[in-house]
Amino acid sequence: SFVSKFTPSGTGLVYSTYIGGDGGTDVSTGIAVDGLGNAFLTGFTSSKDFPTTDGSKVKNLDAGSDAFVIKLKPDGTGFVYSTLIGGRNDDFSNSIVINPAGEAVFCGYTAIINSKSDFPITTGAFQTTAAGGALDGYVMKLDASGKMLYSTLLGGDGDDYVRSVTMDVLGAIYCTGETISQNLTFPTTPQAIQRAHQGSFDCFVTKFSPRLDTLLYSTILGGQGDKTGDDRGTSIAVDLGGFAYVTGFTSSSLFLTTATPLAYDTTFNGNYDAFVLKLNQN
Repeated sequence: SFVSKFTPSGTGLVYSTYIGGDGGTDVSTGIAVDGLGNAFLTGFTSSKDFPTTDGSKVKNLDAGSDAFVIKLKPDGTGFVYSTLIGGRNDDFSNSIVINPAGEAVFCGYTAIINSKSDFPITTGAFQTTAAGGALDGYVMKLDASGKMLYSTLLGGDGDDYVRSVTMDVLGAIYCTGETISQNLTFPTTPQAIQRAHQGSFDCFVTKFSPRLDTLLYSTILGGQGDKTGDDRGTSIAVDLGGFAYVTGFTSSSLFLTTATPLAYDTTFNGNYDAFVLKLNQN
């Protein structure tokens, strides 16, 4: 894995560095920068000697892959912290966001073995146990020193992936991804646009309280009646008014563009189409 910082004009490097261990695979999947110029990286590693800082390890890598979160100094000369996160099963991280207090929220997915997860979850979290399938999503929040504050699973009876995460000005946490969980087992709220599984993979959008203990809203978003449709959320942002913006891709000919008939493009064009949607605060 590597991280590079360019000058504002893009004409030169401020720093560029490798990050990883010896003999494993090290993949960075997300990056964010705070107001002081510290760079936060997340991803996953199978390196048994992945570099971590003393006292910050949630666990030592002992098999498969673990997620990691790193905070780099503004000049790239060293770590503020570097930590592995995971259990005995495979764990992957996809996205990271930073709040003004320097707290990091990141997301991903973790392997479920024999219907159980050993991913680190905090007491009182919204979902503390696996609901089924081979993979469950998760969202975790670290304090400014890299210690775990809050962590929850997110999933139903099938495979669930959390791909992107963001926060609003009040600290609420939003995420998107995809799920194949059926039988109304994926967590949704009563006001959801859709609560039932629609196709092959369905996109979802979920909003948590800052402590990851309460579901503020959660909805499935997929092509209604298209049982082979593949709908996936890949990135999420939120504005100052609390409106969430989601992008991703779909193979559903019956995706939700009929909800806004004056949309730029309401017709499915074949194979996969990108989508952009905006949700209200509720």
